[in-house]
Amino acid sequence: WFSSDGITWSQATSSAEFSPRRWHSSFILNSKIWILGGQDANGDSLADIWSSPDGIVWNQEIETASFGPRNLADVIVYQSMVWLFGGSNGSSSMSDVWSSPDGKTWALINANAGFGKVKGHSAVLFDERMLVIAGFKGGDVTGDVWSSP
Repeated sequence: WFSSDGITWSQATSSAEFSPRRWHSSFILNSKIWILGGQDANGDSLADIWSSPDGIVWNQEIETASFGPRNLADVIVYQSMVWLFGGSNGSSSMSDVWSSPDGKTWALINANAGFGKVKGHSAVLFDERMLVIAGFKGGDVTGDVWSSP
Protein backbone atom coordinates (compact mmCIF):
# COMPACT_ATOMS: atom_id res chain seq x y z
CA TRP A 1 0.00 0.00 0.00
CA PHE A 2 1.13 3.59 -0.61
CA SER A 3 -0.08 7.11 0.11
CA SER A 4 1.07 10.63 -0.63
CA ASP A 5 -0.89 12.16 2.25
CA GLY A 6 -1.42 9.37 4.83
CA ILE A 7 -5.19 9.59 4.34
CA THR A 8 -5.88 8.09 0.93
CA TRP A 9 -4.21 4.71 0.28
CA SER A 10 -3.77 2.62 -2.88
CA GLN A 11 -2.72 -1.00 -3.11
CA ALA A 12 0.55 -1.44 -5.01
CA THR A 13 0.08 -5.21 -5.36
CA SER A 14 -1.91 -7.97 -3.73
CA SER A 15 0.62 -10.67 -4.59
CA ALA A 16 4.25 -9.62 -4.15
CA GLU A 17 6.88 -12.16 -5.18
CA PHE A 18 8.07 -12.73 -1.60
CA SER A 19 6.28 -15.14 0.74
CA PRO A 20 3.75 -13.87 3.31
CA ARG A 21 5.56 -12.78 6.47
CA ARG A 22 5.44 -10.79 9.71
CA TRP A 23 8.06 -9.18 11.94
CA HIS A 24 10.32 -8.36 8.97
CA SER A 25 12.46 -5.24 8.68
CA SER A 26 12.24 -2.66 5.91
CA PHE A 27 14.25 0.30 4.72
CA ILE A 28 14.87 2.60 1.74
CA LEU A 29 18.30 2.49 0.08
CA ASN A 30 19.46 3.64 -3.36
CA SER A 31 15.92 4.53 -4.46
CA LYS A 32 14.59 1.05 -3.66
CA ILE A 33 12.31 -0.38 -0.98
CA TRP A 34 13.93 -3.32 0.83
CA ILE A 35 12.61 -6.00 3.16
CA LEU A 36 14.64 -8.56 5.05
CA GLY A 37 13.83 -11.61 7.09
CA GLY A 38 10.75 -11.90 9.23
CA GLN A 39 8.72 -14.94 10.14
CA ASP A 40 6.51 -17.00 7.83
CA ALA A 41 3.01 -18.33 8.56
CA ASN A 42 4.50 -21.54 10.04
CA GLY A 43 6.55 -19.54 12.56
CA ASP A 44 9.87 -20.17 10.80
CA SER A 45 12.37 -17.30 10.74
CA LEU A 46 13.40 -16.11 7.29
CA ALA A 47 16.85 -15.06 6.04
CA ASP A 48 15.98 -13.65 2.61
CA ILE A 49 16.29 -10.08 1.32
CA TRP A 50 14.08 -8.53 -1.36
CA SER A 51 14.04 -5.13 -3.11
CA SER A 52 11.64 -3.18 -5.29
CA PRO A 53 11.94 0.07 -7.26
CA ASP A 54 8.19 0.70 -7.02
CA GLY A 55 6.55 -1.62 -4.45
CA ILE A 56 4.93 -3.59 -7.28
CA VAL A 57 7.73 -5.71 -8.74
CA TRP A 58 9.99 -7.42 -6.19
CA ASN A 59 13.38 -9.08 -6.77
CA GLN A 60 15.04 -11.51 -4.42
CA GLU A 61 18.50 -10.10 -3.75
CA ILE A 62 19.67 -12.76 -1.29
CA GLU A 63 18.21 -16.16 -0.43
CA THR A 64 20.18 -16.51 2.83
CA ALA A 65 21.75 -13.39 4.33
CA SER A 66 25.09 -13.74 6.11
CA PHE A 67 23.45 -12.81 9.44
CA GLY A 68 21.08 -15.78 9.08
CA PRO A 69 17.37 -15.93 9.88
CA ARG A 70 16.21 -12.71 11.52
CA ASN A 71 12.90 -11.38 12.77
CA LEU A 72 11.89 -8.66 15.22
CA ALA A 73 15.10 -6.78 14.34
CA ASP A 74 15.28 -3.14 13.34
CA VAL A 75 17.34 -1.30 10.73
CA ILE A 76 18.25 2.27 9.89
CA VAL A 77 20.07 3.88 6.98
CA TYR A 78 22.87 6.19 8.06
CA GLN A 79 25.72 7.65 6.00
CA SER A 80 24.67 5.59 2.96
CA MET A 81 24.90 2.34 4.95
CA VAL A 82 22.19 0.04 6.27
CA TRP A 83 22.60 -0.90 9.94
CA LEU A 84 20.85 -3.93 11.45
CA PHE A 85 20.50 -4.25 15.23
CA GLY A 86 19.67 -7.41 17.19
CA GLY A 87 16.45 -9.31 16.66
CA SER A 88 15.79 -13.02 16.91
CA ASN A 89 16.93 -15.98 14.86
CA GLY A 90 13.77 -17.84 15.86
CA SER A 91 15.16 -19.54 18.93
CA SER A 92 17.15 -16.82 20.70
CA SER A 93 17.57 -13.05 20.74
CA MET A 94 20.67 -11.48 19.25
CA SER A 95 22.98 -8.69 20.42
CA ASP A 96 24.80 -8.09 17.14
CA VAL A 97 25.19 -5.19 14.72
CA TRP A 98 25.62 -5.66 10.96
CA SER A 99 26.08 -3.11 8.18
CA SER A 100 25.77 -3.07 4.41
CA PRO A 101 26.58 -0.50 1.72
CA ASP A 102 24.19 -2.06 -0.81
CA GLY A 103 21.62 -4.24 1.04
CA LYS A 104 23.30 -7.38 -0.32
CA THR A 105 26.80 -7.53 1.19
CA TRP A 106 26.72 -7.58 5.00
CA ALA A 107 29.56 -7.28 7.52
CA LEU A 108 29.44 -8.07 11.22
CA ILE A 109 30.38 -4.88 13.08
CA ASN A 110 29.82 -6.03 16.65
CA ALA A 111 28.91 -9.57 17.77
CA ASN A 112 28.06 -8.50 21.31
CA ALA A 113 26.78 -4.91 21.40
CA GLY A 114 26.20 -3.18 24.71
CA PHE A 115 22.42 -3.11 24.29
CA GLY A 116 22.38 -6.88 24.89
CA LYS A 117 20.19 -9.60 23.41
CA VAL A 118 17.09 -7.74 22.28
CA LYS A 119 14.17 -8.19 19.90
CA GLY A 120 11.09 -6.15 19.08
CA HIS A 121 12.98 -2.91 19.70
CA SER A 122 13.20 0.29 17.69
CA ALA A 123 16.29 1.76 16.06
CA VAL A 124 16.32 5.42 15.05
CA LEU A 125 18.78 8.07 13.95
CA PHE A 126 18.78 11.20 16.12
CA ASP A 127 21.30 14.04 16.18
CA GLU A 128 23.91 11.99 14.24
CA ARG A 129 23.59 9.10 16.72
CA MET A 130 22.14 5.65 16.21
CA LEU A 131 19.76 4.74 19.03
CA VAL A 132 18.40 1.34 20.04
CA ILE A 133 15.25 1.79 22.11
CA ALA A 134 13.44 -0.64 24.45
CA GLY A 135 12.29 -4.09 23.27
CA PHE A 136 12.18 -7.56 24.81
CA LYS A 137 15.13 -9.02 26.70
CA GLY A 138 14.44 -12.54 27.84
CA GLY A 139 10.80 -12.43 28.86
CA ASP A 140 10.96 -8.82 30.04
CA VAL A 141 9.95 -5.62 28.28
CA THR A 142 12.69 -3.01 28.68
CA GLY A 143 12.64 0.77 28.76
CA ASP A 144 16.32 1.36 28.09
CA VAL A 145 17.89 3.53 25.39
CA TRP A 146 21.35 2.85 23.93
CA SER A 147 23.34 5.30 21.83
CA SER A 148 26.26 4.95 19.46
CA PRO A 149 28.42 7.99 18.74
